[in-house]
Amino acid sequence: MGRCFGGLSVLIVAVAFLPCSANANIVNFDDMGFANFDDVTTQYAALGVTFQGYEGDGVVALEVVDSTVFGDNVPPSPPMSLSNFYNDNPDLRADVMAINFLVPASGIEFDYNGAGSSGARTVFNLYDFSNNLVGSFNVASATDSNYHHVVAGGVNIGRVEILQPDDWWGHYIDNLSFETGAPAVPVPGAALLSLIGLGIMRMKRGCGRA
Repeated sequence: MGRCFGGLSVLIVAVAFLPCSANANIVNFDDMGFANFDDVTTQYAALGVTFQGYEGDGVVALEVVDSTVFGDNVPPSPPMSLSNFYNDNPDLRADVMAINFLVPASGIEFDYNGAGSSGARTVFNLYDFSNNLVGSFNVASATDSNYHHVVAGGVNIGRVEILQPDDWWGHYIDNLSFETGAPAVPVPGAALLSLIGLGIMRMKRGCGRA
């Protein structure tokens, strides 16, 4: 009887918490009614991501722009893309564009426009939630003003930093996609009781055979 009861305890723990499937999220900067030079900060927090820039030791708000600001920026999903511009001025350009995930992210992809030959020197750094650098890469083909699809990958990523290749350099991202895996959640009461009931029946049958 003790052996059977122990098995039932394990069963209850197993069915009380079931893993959720990963959630796929896409941010294209076109669904918030943005106009040129609008700040993008926490508008996509419900999807699990926020944005900010760093200029020197200061924090700045990154801004969206369309193709009318500079002709070398034609977003793949028009009209808007996220730039490293700040303070409503396309000549002010943040040193770092930071993509901050509110929960661990994986499968990170986006389109990147290096806006010229220096774009190939742009460094992309991936950090985990303990602020450890877990990945770093360049996009060697980003030598023009086309958008290049970047597959950053990674698992349990907390932040992506895009480092300006040259001081005062402007560049852009669009169509950010990523997955977030929610932690295990309790099974609703009725479903849980049903599963436990089935488990008890199976355990009784097992004890009978013993």
